[in-house]
Amino acid sequence: MRFFTESRQKVLFEFSKKYYKTHKFDYLHQFDHILRVIWWTRFLSLKERADPSITIPAAILHDIALSTFGDKLHAKAGSKMCKPILKKFSYNETEIEKISETISMHSTDDPRPPKTIEARVLFDSDKLDATGPIGLHRWFFEYARYGYKNYKAVQKSLECLSEWKKKYGNPPFFTKTAKKISIGRIRYIERIFKEIIADGKKFENLQ
Repeated sequence: MRFFTESRQKVLFEFSKKYYKTHKFDYLHQFDHILRVIWWTRFLSLKERADPSITIPAAILHDIALSTFGDKLHAKAGSKMCKPILKKFSYNETEIEKISETISMHSTDDPRPPKTIEARVLFDSDKLDATGPIGLHRWFFEYARYGYKNYKAVQKSLECLSEWKKKYGNPPFFTKTAKKISIGRIRYIERIFKEIIADGKKFENLQ
């Protein structure tokens, strides 16, 4: 499956790649994350009939503000930062507004549920990267970097997954395709993490 549906997407992608090399992003939001989100976005756009001329550039730029504004504010900030960049790469005003809105609702820092199919696709694509084997890896390091040691980081990850389900539903996704795909991928994480917790608890009395 090809990533890009338009030549300007490839040019925008190359810009984003250079941007990531010159700006400091945290461990969980390196350029490999962008690559996976683009892949999921292309896949979900085909399945859900979302407009790839909106979803793919939104995926390319969705974390553009993270190095400057941090994780909690990056979606709203990114929706503003993307506009002059998109204009530079020949996107018109209507496209820019749609892409900006899509980026603004891709993360949990915006309390609004994503309204358009394009915004739902980007939200789900970003969160699918937190499922399955790669997701397990990302969850563990997310909480390990905050100082949670060993299986305590795993426990915190499971708690956050539970909060996602309460906020967004079970499974915590908006498109039918992502809901279906995520079930097994989330079960995988929960199963492995619960096994790690059970194994770690055997040794608590030794401390």
